[in-house]
Amino acid sequence: CTVTAGILLLVKLILLIARKYKKYPGAAIIGIAQIAKIVSVCIVIFWISVFSSQYGLTKAQGIVGCVIQMLCLGAYILSTGVSCKALFTKGQKFSFKIRYILNIMGNAICAVAVISLELVRFWKV
Repeated sequence: CTVTAGILLLVKLILLIARKYKKYPGAAIIGIAQIAKIVSVCIVIFWISVFSSQYGLTKAQGIVGCVIQMLCLGAYILSTGVSCKALFTKGQKFSFKIRYILNIMGNAICAVAVISLELVRFWKV
């Protein structure tokens, strides 16, 4: 999901530079969720690198990372809600419906990954 989010953000940036980007309902929130996916993976990579170099995380590192992960989770849920609302509005093109369905699936995957990571990390489930 993260690689796809990065590619989609890069395409959006190229279209913005070329002045050919057309906004659609929910585009801003979907973009925020794509950025959140990248941030979430960066936090996990940071945790792995710090964990291996200093024999564990300090409490502050764990709390800050957890708060950032929960903010990313909120962005996923908000983006999924916007996509669900836009999916059922009348007059949407088929390509937009496919875009919203893929966004819902991608955010669901990332939300489940964050929740399972936090369950394993903090509650040892």
